[in-house]
Amino acid sequence: MPPWRLIKSKPSDAFTNMAVDEAILRTVSAGKSPPTLRFYSWAPPAVSVGYFQNSCTDVDVEACRKLGIDVVRRLTGGRAVLHDKELTYSVICPENDPHFPDSILGTYKIISNCLIRGLSFLGLDASLTPFVKKEGKNAPSACFSSPSYYEITVAGNKLVGSAQRRGEGVFLQHGSILMEFDSERLTTVLPGLVRLDRVTSISDYLSVDMTTLISSLVKGFEEGLGISLSDGFLSDEEVALSEKYREEKYSQREWNLNR
Repeated sequence: MPPWRLIKSKPSDAFTNMAVDEAILRTVSAGKSPPTLRFYSWAPPAVSVGYFQNSCTDVDVEACRKLGIDVVRRLTGGRAVLHDKELTYSVICPENDPHFPDSILGTYKIISNCLIRGLSFLGLDASLTPFVKKEGKNAPSACFSSPSYYEITVAGNKLVGSAQRRGEGVFLQHGSILMEFDSERLTTVLPGLVRLDRVTSISDYLSVDMTTLISSLVKGFEEGLGISLSDGFLSDEEVALSEKYREEKYSQREWNLNR
């Protein structure tokens, strides 16, 4: 069983963050990199839209431009997310890894339990939501407008939103852990949201810095999966791939808006 790699990335723009996730996905799929847990944040803030989402109708692109907020399309599905004062995690792993079942929801559940275990070390009482599937024209366009799948809530309010992609023998799951929540900014860039009273953030319950939060979550994954995480870095191939994907894909209007 290959060892797991831990990467703590410096804050980066949206196009770099998504390019790095895809670069790791490709090298893990090719058997060139080990299973990887990565933590990162966003500078400047950004809206990421789901792979199949219509960014021009679900996102106020002009408001994003005025506020200096990037817009980027993810490889994963789901609804739009405003990435501002948050910590983002990504797990990239072969689909046949024995720690995970061969299903989206089963993998969600295991990763959520690792996150919940990590949050518990900070004294935060988080739990899994039941599976909720909302479809049709009345479905909200933003990820944090309602809980779904095995995502994480505190006192019934959503704290973590996640999305997953599977294929080519590998899965990528990444998700947002809200450190603070600005409802006014969220509704400005993502109009038509519902039930924002059901969103919460870590700052509503405790004061914690990013370093402490990451350390607690790392412990949660190690204990939850029975693994040891070793600090690592991107390989030369991953650096080259991420630069290529950023330049040719994630920074391009055609990918982000014209789909």
